[in-house]
Formats: sequence, structure tokens, C-alpha cells
Amino acid sequence: MAKTVNCTEEVIIVSHGEEDTGKLVALWGTGKFHPSVIPAIDDLQDQITKEIAVRTEADKQLQVNLDAEVTARTNVDAKLQANIDSEANARIAADSVLQEQITKEAADRTDANNVLQANIDAEAEARAIGDKDLQEQLAKEFAIRTDSDTTLQSNIDAEVATRNAANSQLQISINAEADARTKADQGLQDQITAEIAARTNGDESESSIRASAYKDLQAQIDALKKANFAPAGVVQYFAQQIAPEGWLKANGSAVSRSQYVDLFAAISTTFGVGDGSTTFNLPDLRGEFVRGFDDGRGVDTGRTLGSCQGEALKSHNHLCATYNGVTGSYETAYTTGGYDYGDEAPPTTSTGDTETRPRNVALLACIKY
Repeated sequence: MAKTVNCTEEVIIVSHGEEDTGKLVALWGTGKFHPSVIPAIDDLQDQITKEIAVRTEADKQLQVNLDAEVTARTNVDAKLQANIDSEANARIAADSVLQEQITKEAADRTDANNVLQANIDAEAEARAIGDKDLQEQLAKEFAIRTDSDTTLQSNIDAEVATRNAANSQLQISINAEADARTKADQGLQDQITAEIAARTNGDESESSIRASAYKDLQAQIDALKKANFAPAGVVQYFAQQIAPEGWLKANGSAVSRSQYVDLFAAISTTFGVGDGSTTFNLPDLRGEFVRGFDDGRGVDTGRTLGSCQGEALKSHNHLCATYNGVTGSYETAYTTGGYDYGDEAPPTTSTGDTETRPRNVALLACIKY
């Protein structure tokens, strides 16, 4: 029920429910509402109060959700900052280690350069001393030979000529040695090239042989895995309730001919044609004793491979105790001893179970596919 109160110009407008009739009620002379509109005003006040309470509660819940979201985001930001700080510390540590390595390398190179410079300085000093000694010797020689310049010049010219000839001969020898080494290097390069070619051909041949051998070995491994050391159609008994990998329970089920190609090739429709086109039946060995196929021996004649045989007892008779002085079968003892049952067997006490069986252990029969 909707109610509207409008207090302009001292007039109250009240709309009541389904009738939707309005009343114009003026304030009394005392300035109070007419009693007829007070309940409507009270209802309106209650609705406003409830709406305020509902909105206040919603605002509180919204504030709680906002606070929770702020807290969650603060925690995520803190974790992210921690990860950033950890990464920064790790990189600073790595940079420090790298800087230490660079510093050590620079120090090592500086030491090596210092040693090299010391060697160069020592060599220069040694050569300077040698040059000085040579200069002194030359000065002495010039001083001694001052009086015999002509002879000295002759000797010098002869020495120069001899050294020139020696230098020319040395150059010839150097050129010959260079030619010989060039030819030797070329020959060595040719041998290396030939060796590389030979080894490359050998590696390719070896690789081809190994690839062929690996292919043959893989084929053998695949064949062994496929056969699992037992050909398709082999029946085995397992001390477990689930058929092992590569085996199916021998429970007479109809299975796919295309999925179990090897098994279908081995047993075909011996144990059932399935749906006649896409499936075939497995042997059902549940609760059965397996008997070897006679295959022409003559012990279990008239049988085909996979055929079932019902239970039976071999024909026999039973001996009984002496009756009226006669011992033998029931028939002999009872008829000769004074009783004749005709075609009926003599009475015996019934005993035994629902079938004739030997002692046995129940195992799960499975067939290899």
C-alpha cells in the first residue's frame, strides 16, 4: 500500500491502497494533523526508518568489503615489493660478484703488464749496455787503426763485401726454406683435407650402419613388447581380479575384430561370432575346468576345439555287504538274497553336493591379445 504525504500549504494528501482514493485534510486550528491521517504518517515514517536501516547496513557491509579489498591489495603490494626487493638484492649481489671478478681480472692484467714492462726495460737496458760496449770497442779500434786507415778501410770493404755475399746467400736460403715450408704446409693441408673427407665418409657409413642396427633392434623390441613373450590366443591363469596389460578376461565377452586383430586371427569365431561382422566372442572359462583337446587321440571323441562338455559320471556299480549270505552288487545281493527290485535300483542313502568336482583353487582366466 503506497502512501504519500505532502505538507505544503498546510494540506495533507493521503492515497490509500487499491481504492486509490485521496483525501485533502487541513491542519486543525491547533496546528496538528487530523487523527485520520496520523496512522498513514506513522506507516510512512516506519518505512523510511526501515529503508534507512537497510541502507545503513548495506553501507556498513560495503565499507567492510572495501576495507577487506584494501587489506588484500595492501598485502599483495607488500609481497610484490618484497619480491622486488629480493630481486634487487640478488642483482646487487650478482653485480658485486661480477665487479670483484672484473677488479681481479684488471689487477691480474695490470700485474702481467708490469712484468712485461719490466722485461722490456731489462731488455732495453741490456741492449744499451751492449751498444755502449760495442761503441767503446769501435772507438778503441778506430784509435788503434788511425795510423792504418787505408788498411782498415780495405779490411772494412772486404768485410762489407763478405757480409753482403753472406746476406745474399742467407736470403737465398731463407727463400728456399720459405718455399719448402710453403710446399710442406700445402702437403699437410692436403693430408688433413683427405683425412677429414675419409673420416666424414667413415662417420656417415658408421652412422648408417648404426641406424640400421638400431632400427632392427627396435623392431625386435617392438615384437617382444607386442608378444609380451606370449603369442595372441594363449590362455593363462592369474592370481588377481584385473586382467594384466595385454590380456583380456576369458569371460565370453564380444570384442572388436579391428581392435584385437592378432587375437581374432588366432581364434577367429571359435567361441562365438559376436555380432557377425565387427565383433567376435572370447572363450568363457569362468567356473570351468579346462580339458586338453582330443585332436584325434580317441580318448574324448566327437569333440571340436572350444566346445563345452557337461558334467557326467562314468557308468559303474556299487558293491554291498553280504545280504542273506550273498555278496556282490546291490542287484545281485538283493535278488539272489531274496529280494527282486526289477528295473529299480536298490535303495541307497543320498549324500554329496550339487556337483562332482576335485579339490581346486579359483584363479582368473585370461587370454592374450
